[in-house]
Amino acid sequence: MTFPQKNTREIHVDDLLYLWHLNDDWETRNSWIVVARKDHENGQMLFIDPYHHDILPTPEMVASAIRFSIGHGWDPLIKGQPVRLAYNGESFEILPEGTGDWEHHLNLKYLQ
Repeated sequence: MTFPQKNTREIHVDDLLYLWHLNDDWETRNSWIVVARKDHENGQMLFIDPYHHDILPTPEMVASAIRFSIGHGWDPLIKGQPVRLAYNGESFEILPEGTGDWEHHLNLKYLQ
């Protein structure tokens, strides 16, 4: 995947460079924060759900999500299905494979 220049930012996490993208109209349109390792954009992607009232789409939050995901099996250097990540009010959690884009919001713990 090629990241668009508009609304794509670089972030250093543990001395590695990543790209993260969130459309500027994310508050009115369902959108994920999309993350990939710089120069490995065709590797496994990380999708972060930005829709929880306890988080904001900031570089600090994205860095925390990257660290959490790597610690839980995300490998941005290999091809594979994207890893989807949500915040549940206390911590991040990896969403089960096959979870629909907004299906996890039907579970009340994400809305508390």
